[in-house]
Amino acid sequence: MEMRKRQKLQVKIEDGKLLIALPQIDPPNLSRSGKSYLVATTGGVRRTRLLVEGLPVHVVATAFVYLDPYEPPAQFVPLIDRPKTEEEIEDEELENEWKTVPLLE
Repeated sequence: MEMRKRQKLQVKIEDGKLLIALPQIDPPNLSRSGKSYLVATTGGVRRTRLLVEGLPVHVVATAFVYLDPYEPPAQFVPLIDRPKTEEEIEDEELENEWKTVPLLE
């Protein structure tokens, strides 16, 4: 693998937005997992010279593409369940009323 020339990460605040400019990886490199190609990355957490309220801003960013653009290699699984609506709670309670307990043998 050919070594890339290290280019600078650029970070600035403009019109109330934080803008992050990363050098593009051309051609994109295969990720470590082998599931995607890296287009741009900070290579981990990077401390910048930009200050917010006197403190340095740290940035971590990765841009990538999947091998198959129409099907990501993993399914989305939420970390927490969304709260149930009152209607869903009532339906669940009605369903539980009719459940039977299996007999012990």
